[in-house]
Amino acid sequence: MIAASALVRRERQRAALAQTAALLGRDFYSFEQLANACAGETALPIRHVLADYAWQELVRQSALQVPGFEALIRERPRIAGILAANLRDLRDAGVEPNALPLSLGALIPLYKEVEKVLGELQRDGIVDRIGLFRLATKGAAAWIARRGFDQVELHGATELVGSTGDLIEAIGDVIPLRMFQADFGHSYAEELRATWPWRFQPAPQPIVEKPAALQTERLHAIAAATPHAEIAAVLERVRTLLESGAKPERIFIVARTLKAYGESIIDPFQRAGIPVSTSFSRSILEDSWVQAALALSQALIRGLERDAVLRMLRSPHLVDVPSWSVADRLARSAPVLRGIEDWTAALDHAGELLRGSGIAADPTVIAELRTFLEKLELESQKVSRTSGWQSMSRSLHFAFRNWLGDSDEVGDRSLRVLEELSELDRISEICGSDTAFTAGTFLRLFEDALRQTEVRPYTDEKDGVQILDAPQARAASCDHLFLVGFNHGHWPLEKRENPFLPATVREELRERDGRPVPIPSLQALEEDFLVGMLLHQACESATISWHLHDAAGRQTAPSSYIHRVPGLGISLLERISQIEAEPVLPVIDDELNQGIYHAGIEYLRIVEDESATSLAFDGQIGTSANLLADPRSPSAIEQLGRCPLHALFARILRVPELDILPEHHLDARESGSAIHAVLALLFQELETCGAFAPGQSAESTIRLAADMLPDIIDRSAEIAKLKLERRHPALWRALRTQLERACIDFIQREFPRLLPEGIQNAEFETEVAWEFKSSGRTLKVEGRADRILTRSSGDVIVSDYKTRKDPDSPVRIKDIERGDSLQLPLYMLAIGAAKSTRSVSGEILAVPSRPERDRGQVRQKDRHIDLDQIQVPAEQTLNTLVDLLDGGVFPLRRDSHCGFCAYRIACRREHAPTRARVDQAVEFAGYHRLRGDKA
Repeated sequence: MIAASALVRRERQRAALAQTAALLGRDFYSFEQLANACAGETALPIRHVLADYAWQELVRQSALQVPGFEALIRERPRIAGILAANLRDLRDAGVEPNALPLSLGALIPLYKEVEKVLGELQRDGIVDRIGLFRLATKGAAAWIARRGFDQVELHGATELVGSTGDLIEAIGDVIPLRMFQADFGHSYAEELRATWPWRFQPAPQPIVEKPAALQTERLHAIAAATPHAEIAAVLERVRTLLESGAKPERIFIVARTLKAYGESIIDPFQRAGIPVSTSFSRSILEDSWVQAALALSQALIRGLERDAVLRMLRSPHLVDVPSWSVADRLARSAPVLRGIEDWTAALDHAGELLRGSGIAADPTVIAELRTFLEKLELESQKVSRTSGWQSMSRSLHFAFRNWLGDSDEVGDRSLRVLEELSELDRISEICGSDTAFTAGTFLRLFEDALRQTEVRPYTDEKDGVQILDAPQARAASCDHLFLVGFNHGHWPLEKRENPFLPATVREELRERDGRPVPIPSLQALEEDFLVGMLLHQACESATISWHLHDAAGRQTAPSSYIHRVPGLGISLLERISQIEAEPVLPVIDDELNQGIYHAGIEYLRIVEDESATSLAFDGQIGTSANLLADPRSPSAIEQLGRCPLHALFARILRVPELDILPEHHLDARESGSAIHAVLALLFQELETCGAFAPGQSAESTIRLAADMLPDIIDRSAEIAKLKLERRHPALWRALRTQLERACIDFIQREFPRLLPEGIQNAEFETEVAWEFKSSGRTLKVEGRADRILTRSSGDVIVSDYKTRKDPDSPVRIKDIERGDSLQLPLYMLAIGAAKSTRSVSGEILAVPSRPERDRGQVRQKDRHIDLDQIQVPAEQTLNTLVDLLDGGVFPLRRDSHCGFCAYRIACRREHAPTRARVDQAVEFAGYHRLRGDKA
C-alpha cells in the first residue's frame, strides 16, 4: 500500500490490523520511501539529494552563464528562487526545454543549462527530487519483481504531480494498481479526472460515509477576539469532548499552516495535560547554538560587523566571554560599524565613551575585550583567504570548534548543512563559473539553508490530539475536526503572480501536452477542494473558528469560504430565502430599520449569486459620477492601472486605510515623502547659489550641499518632525539620520554625473498640467514633477525619485502597457506637449532611505527611457483607463500588490461569486485585455 501522507499511512495500517492479526505480505510506503526503494534498483548509487537551497544555488550559477539573466542575477540574486520554482514545475511535468514557446526568451537556454548541470551531477550520484523519482521509474519493475508483489493500492492522493505520477504509472504497468481518490463531488476532482495524463484511472472514494459537516446540528462556529482567545475556546471544546469519551487521536486540529500560530497552538494543550501529536516543525535557526554559529559566521565574513559581534557576545555558548554590556555601550557610542579599526578606536576612548553611562571602564574588562577582538580579527583574516565552498565550509567548521562550546543535536544539523554546502564546488566546476563563489554568497546561502532546515521539537504522541497543517491532514478520517484560523488571507492562501512563466503559457503547455503543469486557475480550485475535503473527513462534529483581531490588535476578517465551502450544508442564498420566508429577527417596526434590513438582504442576494447581472457591489458606480470632470494626478492614474478598485477606495471615495501603523513604527511613505521634500529644497537653494552654473566642480558642489543639508532637513521636514515627535520621541531622530545619509549618498552619486555637461535650466517640484484626448473625451492630468532639467544640448530630462527597493518598473515597457507604471510616462507626455519638443527622456533616480543596505549597488543603475519609446504604449493604456473612468467601473485585480494593500480586508478577491461576475462582465473586458489576465 502506498499513502500520500504519514497520517493516511498510519490510518490504513490500523485498519489492516483491525482486519487480521497478521500483516504478512503487506507493506506500507510513502512516496519518498517508494522512490528511494525503486531508485536503489538502478545501477546509479545515489549519494545525495539536493536540498531546496542547493537547487536554488544550482539555478543561480546556471543563470550566470545565460546572457539574458546574468546581469539580473548579479543585481538581485534572490530572483534565482523564482526561477528555480518555475524550472522545477517544468521538470516535474516533463516539459522539455525545446517544447517551450520562444516568447519565454532566456528561460529556455537557462533550462537547457540547468539540465546539463543536473546530468553531470547525476554521474556523481547527486540528484534533485525530480531526478530521484525519474530514476525510481526506471527501477520500479525490478523492485516489484524482487519483492514479489502482486498488487498495489494508493490511498490519500488528491492529485499526482508529474514525477510522482510517472512512478506510480510505471508500477501500474507491472502489477494491478488501484488508486482511491478522495472525492465528494467537487469540480476540482472532476477537472483532474477529465485531464488525467496517466494510463491508470483514480476511483472516487468518500473519506467517511456521513460527514458531520453536512449535518447542521454537528457543524459549529467560534468567533474569538484574538488568536489566543480562539485557541483557548478550541481547547475548552476539546476538553469537553475528551471528558465525554472521545479518543484523542481521533480529534484533528487543523490550521492552513501551523507557522501562522507557531507553538502558541500546542503549548496550551500541553499545559492542560492533553497529549498531542503534531507535525509542527521550526527552523533550526531558533536554536541558541545555531544562532551563535551564524553570528560568528557573519562576524568573520563581514569583517567584525557590529551587530554580529554583539550577538556573539550575548551567546551562552561562546567560550571565554568578555563583557557584553561594555562592548554594546562602546559600539553604539563610538559608533562602530565594522572592522578592527572601529573597535580599536572605541576601546582607546573607552573612558570617555563610558563616562556617565553607569558602566565602569574597568581596565581588565577593556583588555579582555581587546584580546577577544584581536583574536576574532585573526580568524576573520583566515576566513577571508578562502576561495571556494569547501574551503569556506572547513574554515567555519574549524572556527565553530574553537569559539563555541559543544554542539547539541540541533547544532549538529547545522554542521551537516556546512558539509552539504561544500558540495557546491562541484556545481561551480560544472557551470564553469569562477565568480559564482563569494564569501557574501556563501553567508546568504548558509543562512537560507539554516532557515529551511527544520526540526520537530515535540515528541510524537501517537495517541494524542492531532495538531496538523492542512496538507498533512488531508484525506484522513477523524471523529472531531477543528479548522482554526479560518481568516481572510489564510483560507485560502494567496497566490503570487509569476513574472517568468505566466499563467497563459502554463495553460498552453498543459492543454498541448496533457502534462500537469501547475496553473493558477487550478490552484484556486485546489484550495476550494482542500477545505471541502477536510470538512468531509469528520464523522461526529466539525468546528470552524476564526479571530476578529490579530496578535498586533489589527482588525481581521473571516474567510470568504465561510459562505461557500462544500460541506457547510445549505448555501447563503438558500439561507436568505429562509430568512425572508421565516424572519429570524424580531419584528422591525421602525421604517428606517426595515429599509436597512431589506437593503442588506438584497446586498447579500446579489453578492452571493455569481450569475447576477448587477455589478453595483463589484466596483460599478455608473456614469452619473462624471469622473472625467476633475483633474487626476499621475500617481492616481497609475493606481487606477494597477488596481481600479484600490483607486476607487483611495482616490475617489477617500476611504481611510484599514491598516493602522503602530505608533512606534516609521512608515516607508513617511520617509519617502520627507526625502522628496528635502531634495526639492536642497536643489532649489543650490540653483539659487549658482552651484549648477557651467564650470562648477562636483566636489565643491557636494561640499556646499553637505554644509546646507542639516538646516534644510529641519526646514523642509518640519511638519513630519512635529507629527513623529508626537507619536514617539525617537522616530524623528531615526528619520533625520536616515534623511541625511540618504541625501549625502545621492548627491555624491548625482553631481559628478550632472555637472560636467552643465545644466541650462532646472525646475524642481514643478506643477504640470496636461489634457489627454480619447474618442472625444478628455482626461485632465495635474501633478508635480520632482525635477525637470534642460541640458545645454536642449534635451529635456524628467527625473522621478524612487525610495523603494525595486525602481526598475517605471521604465519597463511591459509595465507601462499593463498600467503598472504610468507616473513617469505621464510627466514625459505632459512636458513634451508643454515645451513642444520630442527630445524628452525620463529617468528614475534611486534614493533608498537606507543606502548602506544596497549591497548590490542597485541604486547606481542607469534607468532611462525616451518619449518615442513610451508614447504609443502609454496612450493605448490611457485609452482603456479613460473608458473605466467614463463608465464609472472599477474592477478588482488580484496580484502581488494585494499583500501590501491597506484595503485587502474589504476586498472580495477570493470570493468565488464575485470573481465569476467580474470575469464575465462585458464592462470589465477592456481592463482584462489590458492586463492580459483575469480578475
